[in-house]
Amino acid sequence: MLPPQFLIMLNLIVLLTLCFLPQKEIKHSNMDSNIANRTLNEVLNTYVNNAGRVDYKSIRENPFSLQPFLDFVASVSPKSHPELFPTNDDKKAYWINTYNGLMIQAVIENPKISSVKGIGWGYGVFWRKKFKVGGELLTLNHIEHKILRSQYKDYRIHFAINCASNSCPPIGQRILTGFNLDQQLNDKTREFINNPANVMVDHKKKIIVLSKIFKWYKKDFESGGTTLVEFLNKYRDEPIHSSNYGIKFQDYDWGLNAFKKE
Repeated sequence: MLPPQFLIMLNLIVLLTLCFLPQKEIKHSNMDSNIANRTLNEVLNTYVNNAGRVDYKSIRENPFSLQPFLDFVASVSPKSHPELFPTNDDKKAYWINTYNGLMIQAVIENPKISSVKGIGWGYGVFWRKKFKVGGELLTLNHIEHKILRSQYKDYRIHFAINCASNSCPPIGQRILTGFNLDQQLNDKTREFINNPANVMVDHKKKIIVLSKIFKWYKKDFESGGTTLVEFLNKYRDEPIHSSNYGIKFQDYDWGLNAFKKE
């Protein structure tokens, strides 16, 4: 029989060895991703109406409705856990959903605002406010410009990300998913471009009146040698054939895209 002192020393050695062994990283399962996506999907389906207006007040009164999604985003991203995002469309859908979910978070954290311009100063919600994403602190501008625009160069994303403002493309009532992302982005682009509030052709005055989104990101839409009108015609139900028409851009309405349930 071993002396008690020896057994104590042996147990101490084993314990210290276990403490200093390299620990395996705890991986988030696909179920975590499914729960996060289902959470955001339920929020959009419950609190967004057919016109894309958001009931921020009710979300604020149900603070846990969005939390599982936010918790997942805080610790998981395509950079931190690439195994959860096997395709580029999976990654792209994640970043679009994350942008939209974080924008909702920013609004419900500021109940007195009538515009996202009231969050911080100088459009601070986009470039100053930082959110935890995949263990990093990122701004909405970083997600939009450094990731979505720079890495994927799919300019249909301009019609999928929502800045919680009246002139923004509507957020929709469901999340984007990797398996049918191409169809979803086409649908959102087509819906925006065929809405006269965003693209209106005045044949009498020979002018095309466009959302300011087309001015801000004109270089994106004209990449590859395509003109702005040619880009529009890819998605227009009634193509614009008059090349000699002038183009005018609307003022952007930064009023909050909110509504209250009756």
